[in-house]
Amino acid sequence: MLFEKGEENERLPNVQEGEEVGAHLRVHADETKPPKPYTNGQLINLMKTAGQSVEDEELKEVLKKTAGIGTEATRSSIIETLIRENYIEVTKNIVRVTPKGRILCEAVDGTLLSKADMTAEWEQFLQRIGQGEKSKDQFLTNIEQFIHHLLQTSKQQVGQLQLDSSVTDRVKPPSIANCPACGGAMIKKGRVYGCDKYKEGCKQVIPIRIAGKTLTENQIRMLCTKRETRKIKGFVSKNKKKFSAVLTLDENGKIAFQFD
Repeated sequence: MLFEKGEENERLPNVQEGEEVGAHLRVHADETKPPKPYTNGQLINLMKTAGQSVEDEELKEVLKKTAGIGTEATRSSIIETLIRENYIEVTKNIVRVTPKGRILCEAVDGTLLSKADMTAEWEQFLQRIGQGEKSKDQFLTNIEQFIHHLLQTSKQQVGQLQLDSSVTDRVKPPSIANCPACGGAMIKKGRVYGCDKYKEGCKQVIPIRIAGKTLTENQIRMLCTKRETRKIKGFVSKNKKKFSAVLTLDENGKIAFQFD
């Protein structure tokens, strides 16, 4: 009897236990392929369906009712924070975890911070507050105790992390230029570029946004290396009037406008 490949209702040949039959064997060489990376939009859906990983049925139902982790108003900002803090990067809508993000994942692995159960328990507690079964003071006390526990154990957990030096080196923010004050490295820190020797006393800081104008990396680099930029258009005065000017950096690290 012949059996076509892909036949919906395949029938097995009639053989008896212990009967010897012929078989055609072949080795198929292949490589294990990693799962496809997530897109930005899929992250939102993963946050909405986070309750699927919770084993407790009651807590799973809580997350189902609250639509997972975060809210419609906060999920996008959570992802934006992860990008801004360099835990993830998005290129052509493809999301990848950065070395810094991998360290964070390893640090919280196995703790309550990595489990959707914690969010569900908090949501459940909040529901019971609304129903008059629990008090807000009790909730805040529990949160305070939880944070205190984290602070007590975090140093020990971080010390136990076995991190490859190549990973930790890549976590260091790239330098845009040498510090004009001390020769250290100017690195991005939120909304400013600052010297990496600030713990040693260097206070050199250059804001990324000045007078309503966001500076480019090249303009900031010129301030650090040449202590002045080319003429920049698009500054906005306190009177809401646009103007153009050259930015200069004096010996005390102060930025000023220079007009023609």
